[in-house]
Amino acid sequence: MKIEIHPFTLEREKLPDHNFLDTHTKVSFEKDILVKEAIAKEEGNKLADQISNSIFSRNSKKKKLIKKLRNLDLNFDYVSTSINKDINSRLKKFQDQLDNIKEDRTRLLNQIECDNIRTRQSLKKLYLHNKSIYNSIQIINPNIYSKLDKYLKLPEESKSTRKLELVLARTASHALTKTSPIGFLNKTHIKSNRNIRISSKITNTILPNNVFLLYLYEFFLQQDCILPKIQLRKNRNFYVKDNNIYLFVLKDNLINKKTFKTKDSYIKVKSNSMLLHIINSNKEMWNLKDIERTFKLNKEEALNFEKELLKYGFLMIDDYFCDDLNSIGNLLQKMDQYKATWNSTISNIVSELEKLKLQFSRINRAYSLELHRKIISTFNRISAIANLPSFDKNSLLYIDNVTCDKEPFNGIQKYKNVFENIVKLYPIFDINTRIQEELLFELKKKNKKIDYPIETPWLFNMVGNLNLKFQSYWTNPNQLFKCKSNVNQKLEILKLRFFDYIFNYDLDETQTIQITPEFLKNLYSEIPYHLKNKSASYTFFYQLEDKNIVVNKIYPGYQSFYNRFLRYTDIPKKQKRELDNYYKILSTELVDINETVGFNANAFVPILDGRLIFDITRDKALNKKYKKIYNFHDLFLVEKNGEFFLKAKTGKVIKPVIGTSLIRILYPGKIAFYSSLFSNISLISDLACLFFKDIKNKKIIKAPRIVYENMILSRKMMLVDTNIFKKNFSKQNELEMFTYISEILTKNKIPTKFFYQSKKRRSETITSISQEFSKPQYFDLENAMLVKVFINSLRTNSYVLISELYPENIKSSEYITEWNLKAEGDICD
Repeated sequence: MKIEIHPFTLEREKLPDHNFLDTHTKVSFEKDILVKEAIAKEEGNKLADQISNSIFSRNSKKKKLIKKLRNLDLNFDYVSTSINKDINSRLKKFQDQLDNIKEDRTRLLNQIECDNIRTRQSLKKLYLHNKSIYNSIQIINPNIYSKLDKYLKLPEESKSTRKLELVLARTASHALTKTSPIGFLNKTHIKSNRNIRISSKITNTILPNNVFLLYLYEFFLQQDCILPKIQLRKNRNFYVKDNNIYLFVLKDNLINKKTFKTKDSYIKVKSNSMLLHIINSNKEMWNLKDIERTFKLNKEEALNFEKELLKYGFLMIDDYFCDDLNSIGNLLQKMDQYKATWNSTISNIVSELEKLKLQFSRINRAYSLELHRKIISTFNRISAIANLPSFDKNSLLYIDNVTCDKEPFNGIQKYKNVFENIVKLYPIFDINTRIQEELLFELKKKNKKIDYPIETPWLFNMVGNLNLKFQSYWTNPNQLFKCKSNVNQKLEILKLRFFDYIFNYDLDETQTIQITPEFLKNLYSEIPYHLKNKSASYTFFYQLEDKNIVVNKIYPGYQSFYNRFLRYTDIPKKQKRELDNYYKILSTELVDINETVGFNANAFVPILDGRLIFDITRDKALNKKYKKIYNFHDLFLVEKNGEFFLKAKTGKVIKPVIGTSLIRILYPGKIAFYSSLFSNISLISDLACLFFKDIKNKKIIKAPRIVYENMILSRKMMLVDTNIFKKNFSKQNELEMFTYISEILTKNKIPTKFFYQSKKRRSETITSISQEFSKPQYFDLENAMLVKVFINSLRTNSYVLISELYPENIKSSEYITEWNLKAEGDICD
């Protein structure tokens, strides 16, 4: 097997440099003061000993003097007590020492207060002069946007804006140090890995929330003037038991408005002859006339019955609009097909949709906050007319900040072997491989030859149960599973050997685990042979520091993280040949599982020629963008050389893949379960958690850096119980707050600059950093505002996970590069 690099790399840059993160030398100055205080404390103890040993008759003043000397009380007047000439002289020098320290502490306090003012002014300048971050507040948190201008106009700190200031500081820090694409905060560059000239033309990067539009379309179709005109599809997913009908339906996810009706649910309905006739009928499509004729109902009765059938899920809407980059236009086109029967409500909605379409066209030409607000107002008017579910203001528009670079990216190809040696180990860690091998084991017990209709009920139950068996992986990626398959048992042994190598490594003062090429080579040699010949695709999120690759995350490939950005360009069309070659696998055709489920980032321009559709597929209009359409229920599950494929009745063998970044749990179960049979999904993840298995009653636990050659797989981390910081910060002045935090950091050997993540609830173990902790936030002890943000986090959380600053350059970009592991005959240069 050999690895091949994707024709393109994405670079996600941070907001350009700004002096909000500039720092001064308070830490080194404070350390100088601490050295002076240590010297003074030693001198104070010596003086106390001398006074105690040389003066036998003590009065209360002398006792007090000794106590103050030992406690190093900076505010005590040491020369006011006369002992003898020698001691008086030493007390005078001691008082001068302390006066010098007090002057230094005053200077430090002044510096902290000045820095407070400076960082506040810098924060305000950032929002005033950088339109990217100013405009993005409207997207991130519209509720505070109305308060932003008032804050920016205030000449100094105000108690009424302290909470707002912390939110703004967190947002600014994120924009300047992290690369998650939020509004205009971070730009994504598309770069060529193969000296391909890329057009710089970018179109329509501001798009509507398609979930909103899908709710609106269902409202439209269910109007009394429209419903009689449409065809409805019978729900094929049901069973009858004890005089009840159990229907499998897709419901709203009330918490997540990113997807449309993807939550798997069962509805129980008392059976009757009419319902049984519907579900047992060979008739797939029904309309009002069919219901009238079949059940001898008048039009009103038939319409009411049709509404009930639709409500409970016996019948389903079959003909949705295409929710691609022109979703509003596509929706209007669908609605226009029924124009002759519109009522006044629909006419009003169409009028507002046409305004909305024009507003999106204008905002894509030139963004303005005024136009942004008008768009939200239009959404709100439509919502009021149609009585739609409520949407947060910040969820109604999707904004990407994308550009194409003419210069090729040559920063990563030279490390091809390092990526290859990691990706080749994927069967050891991939949870989909576990599901596939367990299913293969069970099916081989039934029959040596696997060739079953894919929608065989017992097969779906088996696939579903295996997915459920291994679902705990997503909250504990490093756990070991009990498996029936001999192959999986072997893979679990190899995974344990990898974990043991890390956990039992003999660390030196660098606190770094070096994984040797020999160790990985030995691991790979023991992977079962048939798995070494399976193709795989992975996406690496990483940063570069000199010659080092710092891995942030590893995700599935198959263009999952490219499609969202390539869709704004002509790359899918102009570079289709290069992309086809990259995804080409001999004797097998890759086909898309292209289900947007309303998620805006799921809409993309297809690269592959084929699409797999299901009975729950909504966007059938998308079929016209493909050369071949495969219907899931017409296919057979087959196995070749230990790998699952789908086979058409013609004998054509296909491998379906999901090419979008939406987490699988947000897809309908049928799609999520079956997709696990045909491709990889996971690799090395959350290795630091190996050191956080027993955290009860432990204040600090360290996890070392984990390195393979020049690839950092895991940064140094420290899990810190926030109780080590607990103090009533509200009663401290700026100097006390600074010195207290500095003292705790120094005492526990915690650096003064780091990224941290927070966890509210206490637990006895940590199994998944991404699931249990907040997103990373930057800390710098020199930055007064960031110290306050950190303290605010300490107040409300039980743990902070501190990660070393690596790369040390906090301005460095994050890169996204996909690698395909393929048989050598499939590599196309």
